[in-house]
Amino acid sequence: MKGLKYLLVFVCFIPLLIFRDFTPNNELKYLSIADEALRDGHFFAFWNHGAAYADKPPLYLWIVMLGKWLFGTHSMFFLGLFSVIPALVTIRVMDKWTTPYLKNKYRDSAFLALITSGLFVGSAVVLRMDMLMCMFIVLALYTFFKMYSGRAGKYDPVLLPVYIFLAVFTKGPVGILVPILSIPVFLATQHRFRDFGRYLGWRQWGILLALCAVWFGCVYAEGGKSYLNNLLFNQTVNRAVDAFHHKEPVWYYLKTIWYSLAPWILLYVAAIILGIRKHLINTDLKRFFVVIITTTFIALSIFSGKLDIYMLPIFPFIAYLAFLLLPALKGGWLKAAVGLPAVLLVLVELLKEAQEHNGGVLTDCLIEDIAALLNIKVTFLNAVIKRYPSLKTVQAPHRLEVCGGKNCAANGSAVLLKHIRGVYGAESGGISTKGGFSFKICGCLKHCGKGPNIKWDGEIYNAATPELIKKLAGR
Repeated sequence: MKGLKYLLVFVCFIPLLIFRDFTPNNELKYLSIADEALRDGHFFAFWNHGAAYADKPPLYLWIVMLGKWLFGTHSMFFLGLFSVIPALVTIRVMDKWTTPYLKNKYRDSAFLALITSGLFVGSAVVLRMDMLMCMFIVLALYTFFKMYSGRAGKYDPVLLPVYIFLAVFTKGPVGILVPILSIPVFLATQHRFRDFGRYLGWRQWGILLALCAVWFGCVYAEGGKSYLNNLLFNQTVNRAVDAFHHKEPVWYYLKTIWYSLAPWILLYVAAIILGIRKHLINTDLKRFFVVIITTTFIALSIFSGKLDIYMLPIFPFIAYLAFLLLPALKGGWLKAAVGLPAVLLVLVELLKEAQEHNGGVLTDCLIEDIAALLNIKVTFLNAVIKRYPSLKTVQAPHRLEVCGGKNCAANGSAVLLKHIRGVYGAESGGISTKGGFSFKICGCLKHCGKGPNIKWDGEIYNAATPELIKKLAGR
C-alpha cells in the first residue's frame, strides 16, 4: 500500500505526458541540440545551430538523444518520465528520511502539499533537467545524514560523491553548491566541523575529481580549449558574479518564493517561523533542514543570475520541515494559513468565470459588482487581478450608471436602457467602445421624484433622456 499514493500521482500525470506539446522556448531547443549532436556524433560538447552550447552539462541531453535513438522521434511521454519520476523519487526519499521522526498522517500530508506546490509540480511536468538535479541533491544530502547519524550502508561513502557528481553532471554548479555549503555549515553548528573529512575526505574528493576529470577530458577532446573554458568559467564564475542571462536583484527570491510554493507557502512560512520562535528546532534533522534552506537561499540570492526554478532543491526541505514542526504547533493560525490560499483560489476561479461570461474581459462595473456581492474592497480585488495574467481588465474613459429603482422604471428608465443597448451596444457590466463609457444598472440614486436618474462620472443627472446621454458621450 505504501507505493499506491505514488502510483496514483503518476497516473494523474499521464494525460499531460501524452497530450501536451513541446514548448518553443526551451524544450524544442533541447531537441534541436540533441538532433545536432546525433548528426555530428558529439556526446560531450554541444552546438545549437552551429553555435557552441556550453550552458548545460550532458546528462539530460543524453536522455533526449536516447529517446530519439530508441523511437526514431522525440517522445513527450518518454522525456516527461525524467521529470515526473525524479519528483516522485525525491518525495520518496524525503518520506523515508523522516519516517523515524514523523507519523504517517503528517508524512502523507507533506507528500500531498509538496506535490501540489506550484513550482514543484510545474517542474515535474516541464522537460528540464532541474528536477533530475533536485533528486540527486536530495539523495546526496540524505546519504550524508545517514553517515552522520551512524546509519550508513556499505556503499554510502562512495555514493555520496557519485550523487554530487550526477547533480553537477545534470545541471551544473548548483549541484555541488548545495551539498558542499550545507554539510560544513551544519557540522559547524553542531561544533563538529573537524569531522568534515569523515564524510567528504580524500576518498570522496578523489572520486568526485576523477569523474570530473573524465568529463572535462572528453569535453576538451570534442570541443577544444575554448569550449572547455566556456563551460568551466563563463557558465559558472561569470554567471555568479555578473550574469549575462537572468540577472536579478539580491532580493529577487524573497518575492518569487511566495508564488513558487503556492498555495501552501503561508503554511510553510508560518510553521517554520513559529517553530524557530518556540525553540522547536531541537533535533539534528530539523537543524540540518534549516541549514540546507538558509545556506542555499542566501548563496543563490548573492549570485547574479537568478531564475525561480533555481530554488527547486530546497522546496522538499521547506515542506517537510514545516510538517516536522506542525505536531507541536497549535492555534488558529493554522486554519488561516490553509484557508486564505483556498479562498484566494476560489476567488480567482470566480473571476475567471465572470470574465468568460462577460466577453472575455472584466470591466470596472463588473469588478465593483463582484466586490459588493462578496463584501470585499475593490482595491483588494484589483490587486488580485493584477497578479493573474489570465484575468483581463478593460477600462473606459467615462462611466455611466442608470438607476434601476422601481420609481425610475416608472418614469421611463426603460427607454434609456433600450437606447444604450441599441445605439451604444452596451449591456450592464460591460463597456461601450462607441460611447467610450462603462455601463451598469445601479441601485436607487435617492432622487426618486426626479427620475429617470443617471450618474455620469460620479455626477447625478435627473430627468435623463437619450439626448442627454448623447451629449455626455459626445456622440
